[in-house]
Amino acid sequence: EKWKPWHNEVESSNSSKECVSSTYAINSLCERKGLKCPHCSLPLRPNVLMFHDTDTNVLSTISKSREKYQEWEAFLEDEILINDANVVILELGAGKNVPAVRDESEEVFRDSVHRLNNSRAKGCKGCVTFIRINPNDAGFDEVDAQNTLSIYENAEKALRMIDQILTCSI
Repeated sequence: EKWKPWHNEVESSNSSKECVSSTYAINSLCERKGLKCPHCSLPLRPNVLMFHDTDTNVLSTISKSREKYQEWEAFLEDEILINDANVVILELGAGKNVPAVRDESEEVFRDSVHRLNNSRAKGCKGCVTFIRINPNDAGFDEVDAQNTLSIYENAEKALRMIDQILTCSI
C-alpha cells in the first residue's frame, strides 16, 4: 500500500526507456543532492524487490537472475544424479517470519530427493543432505526428516563447530 501512489504515478508518467533501465550508485545521488530521476523527475526508489512489486526495472533484473538460478539448480540436481555427487544444502538463519528462503531451500531439497529416489534403480549413488541452522527455528515442518539436520544455534558458532568436527575427522 505504501508504494501504490508511487507505482500509479510511474505508470501514468512519461517515463522513458532510460528511466526504466537506469540505476544509480548512492554516491552519484549524494553528489547531485537529489533522489529524483534525471529523465522524468519522479522520485527514485531502491533497486530491490519489495512486496507486491510492479517495477519493471527491478522485475527484469530478478527475472534474469531467476533464470540463471534455475539453470544452476538443474545443474546441481544433474550432478547428484549423473556424477553421484554428495550435496549439502546449508541454510543459515532463515526464520519463519519471511518464509521465502525456507520455502526455496525445502523445495530444492524435495526436488533433489525426488529425482534421486527415481534414479536409484539406475544405480545412482548421489546424496543430498539439508542442514538448517537457526537459534530458534531450525526444525523441519513439511520435509521428510531423512537426510536433514537441525542445529539450534547461531550461524557463526554452528559453522565453527562443523569446521572443528570436519577438521578433526580428516
